[in-house]
Amino acid sequence: AGNCHFGINFLLYITYLRFVMNLPYNKIVTLLNDIYRAGVSEGTIVDYIKRAAELFGSEYERIKSEMRMLNCHYDDTGQRVLGKNRWLWVFIAREAVLYHTSRSRSKNVVVEILGEDYDGVTVQDFYPSYDGAPGMKQKCWAHLLRDANELAEKKEPPLEAALFYGGLKRIFTSAKKIAEDLRTAEERRNEYAAHVKRLAKRLLKYSSELFTFILVPGIEPQIILPSGLLDHA
Repeated sequence: AGNCHFGINFLLYITYLRFVMNLPYNKIVTLLNDIYRAGVSEGTIVDYIKRAAELFGSEYERIKSEMRMLNCHYDDTGQRVLGKNRWLWVFIAREAVLYHTSRSRSKNVVVEILGEDYDGVTVQDFYPSYDGAPGMKQKCWAHLLRDANELAEKKEPPLEAALFYGGLKRIFTSAKKIAEDLRTAEERRNEYAAHVKRLAKRLLKYSSELFTFILVPGIEPQIILPSGLLDHA
């Protein structure tokens, strides 16, 4: 790790304690000194965190550049950093995963990561701030079906709630099955238009962003996150 008193394993361990275990600097110092008799101070921990950023910063920027050329999912969750509220974002493609922390939950974060001229496909939930983000969109069907199902399972649900949920589920199941067998762009456009027309009026706001997976092969119609990494809302 360069001209350091400790080696790369020590640096990686500190980084793990700080950003995976979320330990503050003073507790990292206590742990290292009590268990390993490392003789380190909070200043040493800060220096090693800065060195980790220098060592891995170029790789982070490489992944960020690669993400701009890929179709991806993205989502965010709240986090506390030094006693202040922030948002932890994750961008997931088949080829790469990128984490980003920000004070903002707006579409500007998507622009910052993917770029204003991003022309890929993104999968996201129905949070309104995502509406103006760049790229073609696929709204998450898992969110939509879950919300419709919760409405249908209420103690005194609206009269048509169960029918509405059942209809949505049939439309989605049909679209998924049909999408697997489509071969030409014309077939995809025809099926896309047919499924959009079947949506209820309450879904018209997002109708053009629900069947993107029919138009673009390989796009998942729901957000998939690494297990346990984010409390996905």
